[in-house]
Amino acid sequence: MRHGWIVLGIGIAALLAGCQPVLPPRPAVRLAWDFEQEALGTLPASWITAETVGKQMPATWEVVGDSWGKAIGLTQTRNTGETCNLLLAMNSRLGNLRLSAKVKAVRGTSQQGGGIVWRALNGDNYYAAQWDALRQELRLYCVIYGKRELLQSVRVQADPTTWHTLEVEHFREQITITMDGQFVLKQQDDMLPLPGMIGLWTQADAVTMFDEIRVDEIK
Repeated sequence: MRHGWIVLGIGIAALLAGCQPVLPPRPAVRLAWDFEQEALGTLPASWITAETVGKQMPATWEVVGDSWGKAIGLTQTRNTGETCNLLLAMNSRLGNLRLSAKVKAVRGTSQQGGGIVWRALNGDNYYAAQWDALRQELRLYCVIYGKRELLQSVRVQADPTTWHTLEVEHFREQITITMDGQFVLKQQDDMLPLPGMIGLWTQADAVTMFDEIRVDEIK
């Protein structure tokens, strides 16, 4: 009789499992930041700073004012050379995505401008699209264990004194980058297939502002 109850129990469990409701697919993640509700001089709680090839001199990131409105900016840095300054959004863990941000170069001697990062596991592993305002170039990097590999570099003509919009779409291995709505480059790469954080990026002594950050998950 015990075996009969076991068989009956298994049958009921299977029947109940078959009656479970089919859940709707999870909606795609959409995140946005414009910093208008943040206090000047503060760092929003959901963002963390990081460095690549750091010298233990983290740059200062804070909400700043501009004729555009409020923005997030790297306002002070003593870094030089190959050191990269990052600001990462902790609540953004995405793989396939469309990411955009407005960028404005403020000052810098060896470097000016900045860029966006995605699939960031930490400060040493991520993709980055950099607008170099001094050299009028846009570069695509993959950073693995702190070592930067240049995937592609393209000349761009952009006024270094005003705001520009960078946008990257990364679906599986295909990366497409536009600037101010104009196609810049396309690249295939699969070195970092895992989901990661999105963020902002500058190099060395570049002081830069960012605004209207948008990210949409591609499903």
